[in-house]
Amino acid sequence: MGKIKKIAIIIVFMITFLFTIQVLSQENIQLTHYIKDGSTEYLEVVASKNTSKIIIEAFDEGEQLIQYLLLDHPVKKAKKDGTEGHFFYITKSMAPLKQFHTLRIQPRREQQIDMKVSEIPFTEIVKMEGKEAESREAISMNSLDDEREKRLRIMSYNIHIGRDLFGRYSLDQIAEVIKESRAEVIGLQEVDQHFIRTKFQDQIKYLSEELGMNYAYGPNLNIVGAKYGNAVLSVHPIEDYENVMIPSGRESRGLLKTTIDVEGQLVDFFVTHLGLNQKERMGQVKVIEQQIDMAQNPVILVGDFNARPHSQEIQKLSRGLLDVGKRMGYNDTPTFDLPVLSGRIDYIFVDQQMEILTYRVIKSRASDHYPVTTKVVLP
Repeated sequence: MGKIKKIAIIIVFMITFLFTIQVLSQENIQLTHYIKDGSTEYLEVVASKNTSKIIIEAFDEGEQLIQYLLLDHPVKKAKKDGTEGHFFYITKSMAPLKQFHTLRIQPRREQQIDMKVSEIPFTEIVKMEGKEAESREAISMNSLDDEREKRLRIMSYNIHIGRDLFGRYSLDQIAEVIKESRAEVIGLQEVDQHFIRTKFQDQIKYLSEELGMNYAYGPNLNIVGAKYGNAVLSVHPIEDYENVMIPSGRESRGLLKTTIDVEGQLVDFFVTHLGLNQKERMGQVKVIEQQIDMAQNPVILVGDFNARPHSQEIQKLSRGLLDVGKRMGYNDTPTFDLPVLSGRIDYIFVDQQMEILTYRVIKSRASDHYPVTTKVVLP
């Protein structure tokens, strides 16, 4: 009897093992082709959360291999069915997308999918128009309003969960610093929502009510309703937002993407807070660059990058965007300034088409970081 029982257990184990292998080998990979004005903007590859990397070989019409891609920095998001998935992106800056004819996709060694680009479902990207621009156009196509420069005051501020250097409550002081700066769009880091350590206060809602601003919140940590993450405050309408979870180590990190209507001009405003490890940050920067490459409007990126101006990650971002502090001669002015540790780790990056008018490091002790501000002319 004992022998029969052992055989039964072995059979059940083998069936389970073979079923698992079969499921893994039939990984459901979804591709979407994003097109704007008849030209490919980027490709999106969606896989299960168990897929950490995908190899893609791209061939031209003559079946010649023209690109080998290792996608190993997925973004965590919900798929259409509501389950969590890993999203990979191929953007124009990564590869000559126009020349792609056939793709060979390998999510695992034992699986290979060949697909013609023409057979991939596509989504047409339609450029949004700001509400104020539409209303002005309805009034007059040649109004002076349309001709004047659109200027924007921007701030990046790590608020240290509303505590000063000594751990004392300082959210009201932080609100006052923002108010006095006259910043119109603010990217915030280390913002609590319903955490016991900050007396269950919804910090971003409190600041928005105190300052009379719109807000968007992107939690990177969620423990039974207690949240912690990045946020955006804006005097201008926030038309859209998305919180993207970027590759992280011990602490979850995110990139909050917002689209803001500045008097009819749409701006894609990003805020982030990078990791403490350089290898981790380099992976995060790679994802941020992909997200910026897919943006449809002028870009502003702010945040606490936990990296010095001469680091690889800051130099990498500076190749595509303007580092405002550096451009204005404040490359080595600290934004985190303690007796034992000091340096510039908080940044504002703007689109290369923007004109920078001012830059300032506000030496307030309402947080352990100084806020940084700039005023720019939108393109």
